[in-house]
Amino acid sequence: MNLMCGRYTLTVQEQELAEEFGISLGDCPYSIRYNIAPTQNVPVIRVVDGQRQLRPLRWGLVPHWAKDLKMGARMINARS
Repeated sequence: MNLMCGRYTLTVQEQELAEEFGISLGDCPYSIRYNIAPTQNVPVIRVVDGQRQLRPLRWGLVPHWAKDLKMGARMINARS
């Protein structure tokens, strides 16, 4: 994984990821990607009922008051 300006890459093979984290890949879409941008869906490892699973989630920060999901692209460099 390589981070830059709110974007990152996903270059690990899915079988290697499954072995490293002991997960089932299930039906989560997975592919090597070199430019993942805010608002795109990405595979994330989550613990559900005590089991690690790969699930798609949206990359970015969308505040609860936002009326549009595109706010996630603008908020990626938010600071506290």
